Amino acid sequence: MAGIQDLSPRLRGNLQATWRLLRTWQVNELPNRAPPLPLVVLEGLIGYGLFQEDYRFSLSLLIGFYGLLRTGELFDVTSQDIAMNGPFSPIVLSLGLTKSGKRAGAAESVTIQVREVQQWVWHWKQAVPPHTPLVPSYYGWRKMFNDALQAMHLQSFQFRPYSLRRGGATFWWQCHANFDKLLMMGRWKAAATAKIYLNEGLSLLAQFKLVPAHLKPFRTVYNQFSPSSLQKLEQTPKRRRNGERGKHKKGVTKGGTMLELGFKYT
Repeated sequence: MAGIQDLSPRLRGNLQATWRLLRTWQVNELPNRAPPLPLVVLEGLIGYGLFQEDYRFSLSLLIGFYGLLRTGELFDVTSQDIAMNGPFSPIVLSLGLTKSGKRAGAAESVTIQVREVQQWVWHWKQAVPPHTPLVPSYYGWRKMFNDALQAMHLQSFQFRPYSLRRGGATFWWQCHANFDKLLMMGRWKAAATAKIYLNEGLSLLAQFKLVPAHLKPFRTVYNQFSPSSLQKLEQTPKRRRNGERGKHKKGVTKGGTMLELGFKYT
């Protein structure tokens, strides 16, 4: 209806009955929004990524959740978009012209000040060259996300990548209950939109009946892999020629993300 009025401005004010029907339809046909991702499920997803030795997948979950990023914004993040002065300094993430930024005609950014995320991001930035994407494959990331939900028997909850943003919004509201601060963090232009996120999100969180036994194995992996266990980054070992023997280092896999980043974990 808005598009029709935009093409034919003379129709403005002459479609009252049509708008009433549209509002009635919206009341009876509720939108299928992505449910918010609870913190315990986030920890399980991160643990699944670590179990599969996909460090960047786990890191992207942390950034998307605590930074309240939209799915497209998360997929576009590269190492050069992140500014940090040290492993415990705030993360300033440049997002460029986002959905709301285009409307305002100004680039946007987010700041993350979560100690765990700061340490992980700092180690990743030191290990990769500029222009390295946080999400190298959109399809691979979505498949990993769905596989993790299936491994934890959470398919019925219909979590989607956008659930990271909604889960982060409800998490931060429960932490500080500051609506103005949340509007700034989520970069919402309309307060009504943020209120929908919060009211519906908190209502859904109260209805979730999660099975702890399904999440425990992966949450255990996550809890054991704390940022304090990260050692100094090592140079990626040189590839051995065919036929050469060598000792296999624990925590390093052939051809995987761990080998690419050169991490060695205890």
